Amino acid sequence: MPGVEAMRKRWVAPRAGRAGQYGTAGVYPPRGWTGGMPEAVGRPPPAAAADNGCQDEDMNRTELLGLLAGGENARVAFHRDGAPPERLARDLSALLNFRGGKILFGVADDGGLSGLARSREDFGAWVLGVAGRDLQPRVVPSLDFVELDGRVVGVVGVPAYNPDTPYRAKQDAAWVAFVRAGSASRAASRAQEGRLYRTAAVVRYDLDPVPGAGPERLDRKRLEHYFGTVLGRPMPAGSGREAWLRRLADADFLRLAADGAVATMPGWLAFGKESRRGPRQAGIAAAAYPGRDQGTGPIAAEVIRGPLAPLSAETPRGVARTAD
Repeated sequence: MPGVEAMRKRWVAPRAGRAGQYGTAGVYPPRGWTGGMPEAVGRPPPAAAADNGCQDEDMNRTELLGLLAGGENARVAFHRDGAPPERLARDLSALLNFRGGKILFGVADDGGLSGLARSREDFGAWVLGVAGRDLQPRVVPSLDFVELDGRVVGVVGVPAYNPDTPYRAKQDAAWVAFVRAGSASRAASRAQEGRLYRTAAVVRYDLDPVPGAGPERLDRKRLEHYFGTVLGRPMPAGSGREAWLRRLADADFLRLAADGAVATMPGWLAFGKESRRGPRQAGIAAAAYPGRDQGTGPIAAEVIRGPLAPLSAETPRGVARTAD
């Protein structure tokens, strides 16, 4: 049985990937890897194998046996070691454009074990080279090594969440987006590539928290008017603080964290109370023109400061009245 400290390291150690200059795919230090990782996304070298404990190895073998028994499918691909780099790039592209998965090297198409024909260091360097050279955007996949029946299987992992779709693989001189079709990777059709573009995540800098803007700095009356009158979904009578925090977080007006809740930029701009003790709204410059041609100059202009969401009794700002 592994010691208490070994078990603590295994369960507490973070498993999620980190974004870096090579992309946003997950980064896991490969077990037994001694060749290092790219500095921009790498983590400290893994502890000695003994620190992982025997249970860690048992779980990996169990997982590998399950993948082998399930055969190739939309999220699992088998390759013998020595497969051309174009094939790895193609499967990485397809899994990145799907919901992630694993590529097992050292495994025949029928699930039989052949094992890696090269060292772990050489295999890891090859995988990272293909992922960094033959994929757009570049990624750093996870790497793991599992020994079974005296043979080493290289496991290349792709996380389920990949926001920069479509990912393309270099095929000869062309860059092609691939998708999974059953257990095969096929070139995406124009319609499929269009859907990948539409589902790509956009970095929401507007949802960054505003330092010092806790929930008490948001105007409760304006929030009640917005949810009740504008959206037609008022908070139930007697709703407590936790219900309000959850509603505001669901609307992206708050960011909830272990150390408390903080207003996001939209929440602060729309509902933040004007106070010298709180952060100052950046304001929005608005202008109204007589037509589509802006060369004649605006007929009204104003820098709107303070909370943008009105109360029911308030009159719209000057620019809004003029534009109407």
